[in-house]
Amino acid sequence: MDGNRLTQGPVRITDYQQLVSSAQFRSVEQFSTDFLRQHRDLLTNYGNKWVTDPLHHWSRQWEYPFVLREIEHVVGVPSSLPVRILDAGSGITFFPFLVRDRFTRAKITCCDSDHSLIPLFASIRDQNDAAISFAARDLTDTGLPTGEFDIIYCISVLEHASHVSQIIDEFSRLLRPGGLAVITLDISLDGCHEITV
Repeated sequence: MDGNRLTQGPVRITDYQQLVSSAQFRSVEQFSTDFLRQHRDLLTNYGNKWVTDPLHHWSRQWEYPFVLREIEHVVGVPSSLPVRILDAGSGITFFPFLVRDRFTRAKITCCDSDHSLIPLFASIRDQNDAAISFAARDLTDTGLPTGEFDIIYCISVLEHASHVSQIIDEFSRLLRPGGLAVITLDISLDGCHEITV
């Protein structure tokens, strides 16, 4: 690992082990644990559909801290202006709530094509919380304003999508000039899964 940034590209086991034993990972893990505990009843059915504990899904122990550190490089710069962030293919996880708590300037839009998540998100989100919202939209054509976002992150979504180039074009349209796109993908280097290089 170099300074505060995590390695881009395939991750070495030693880097992964160093990260999961770090104080940074423990703080992310504590937030995730508290979030899951607080919303256990609301998240039970969703967890059965996808995964109960996203942070401890095999690749996400690296991906969430990686994305968090990338966001920090933009939001950590002193300013009073809000930083508009898109969580592309968000599902329902602790992560946008962690970003909101860590960075008071962050205004986060969670975007997922699953319309059934609207009431679940509304139940989890504090109605007075203007810093985080949910939009049920297709990532190929979100209908959101051009240049709306300073940061777009997309965690383990594109490897499951069938129109990747259209989604990337939409990210390009949504991102302000000079903005940051952070994209993570699962791949199977061992050939045991469908997600190939």
